[in-house]
Amino acid sequence: MALIHPLLGVLASRPEMLTEHAGAYAALASAELREAVRQWRRRLLVQVLAAALALAGLGLGGVAALLAAALPLASMPAPWALVAVPGALLLLAAGLAGWQARMVVTLDWTALQAQWALDQALWREAAQA
Repeated sequence: MALIHPLLGVLASRPEMLTEHAGAYAALASAELREAVRQWRRRLLVQVLAAALALAGLGLGGVAALLAAALPLASMPAPWALVAVPGALLLLAAGLAGWQARMVVTLDWTALQAQWALDQALWREAAQA
């Protein structure tokens, strides 16, 4: 039986391997974090767009209400537009808000966990040798 674990022997003779391996773990974590940030940004963009459309719809709805109160509907060429335009914006905003609510942002570290499992198997194998 060896006095020193084989892995420790390799690390003592070639310490650059430890830094390379740690760098590879950092690269894996960074890649997974970048993907999560991309998902968060997309979700935020949809939230902002939905809020902007809702505000525009509410603003145009208020203007439409003022026009309907101030002018007779019979003298308007297209009174249905007073409801259709703000209503379409509000429906679109609601649709985007619903889509955003179903967006899933994941940070599951799958690649990192898979590499860790491979490393553990390698360590067990080296310990049995």
